[in-house]
Amino acid sequence: MLFRTKMIKLIRRLHLRRFVEARSKGMTVTELMIALAISTIVLLTVTLVSTQSLKITKATKASMTLDEEITKLHTSMNYLVSREFTFLDGISDPLFEDASLTLINNIPSSDGSGVKYATSTIFYEPENARIVHEFYGKDLSIKSSTLAENVSALKFELIADTSYLSYDATFSYYDSTAATRPILIRNAKGSVRFY
Repeated sequence: MLFRTKMIKLIRRLHLRRFVEARSKGMTVTELMIALAISTIVLLTVTLVSTQSLKITKATKASMTLDEEITKLHTSMNYLVSREFTFLDGISDPLFEDASLTLINNIPSSDGSGVKYATSTIFYEPENARIVHEFYGKDLSIKSSTLAENVSALKFELIADTSYLSYDATFSYYDSTAATRPILIRNAKGSVRFY
């Protein structure tokens, strides 16, 4: 029995010594393959999550930008066309993309001598993808302000037998890295009362 116990202890020491020697030489091929597989799975997961997160960020930015531009257009059209002293002078052919709207503003003079007339125009600039309002400033020079950007189409139309003007604008948001295909397209319709 004593001999058997000594043999078992000797065998265990030999196995332990071989195990320690094998560990000091490095990792086995199987251990390397397992480590490589686990690290590949972790890297792929991180890449997938960051790619999806980047797409969501771009889509959110596009949505917020177009919502802001649509709000600016609605607010500006309501203010410019529905003012108390604004009259509608004319609309260019609404079948063309470069539709424009001409307004006549009757402004009471500051010296009390009556009313001054000023003409302003709202039009679409396709080359700059924006809607512009041109008007005469106090120094009688032509000034312009941008009503909305990221616009890809604009159309004006008079609503028959009413004193309302409708407008239909298409907004497109393009990524700066790939400007050939828009990330998001939105359509905005509205109507304003003119006098």
